[in-house]
Amino acid sequence: MEYIYYKKSLKKYISEVFFYRITIILLIVFCLILTSLLYKKDRMLIISPPNIVKNMTIHQSYAELDYLQEMGLYFSILIGNLNSRTSDFVVNTLRKHMVTGLKSAIKDSLISQITLINEKNYETVFNILNVEYKKYKNNNNKYIFVKGQYKIYLNNEKISEKA
Repeated sequence: MEYIYYKKSLKKYISEVFFYRITIILLIVFCLILTSLLYKKDRMLIISPPNIVKNMTIHQSYAELDYLQEMGLYFSILIGNLNSRTSDFVVNTLRKHMVTGLKSAIKDSLISQITLINEKNYETVFNILNVEYKKYKNNNNKYIFVKGQYKIYLNNEKISEKA
């Protein structure tokens, strides 16, 4: 009687161990597959809108310097870091933000450059070095100049670099 009980419990134990081993082996295989897929991905840059943490005054023809700097940094990162995956997002964002007068000509020029980058499968990387503010005497416009290092890659090989 006891022998039959131990034999049944041994079979249950063996089947349970077999199930756990198969489960663990499958989990390891899935982890290896996911890890290999992640390492094969290209680098990706996540761009978020400016992080404004204090109150700023913005009117139709006036904006505070901090706001202008944040927006200048946002657009320089947005336009400077392009590849085939982000080009549609950049074009849509430019269409939303640049709509009038001279800005329209700039927008059309940037969009044509972006489509060229997309067609040729280039990747551009922009590293910011400094931000300057200028106000010219002949008009009341304020300008933010973002200076940095610009690199162009083709198939993950650097083909150009400008400072």
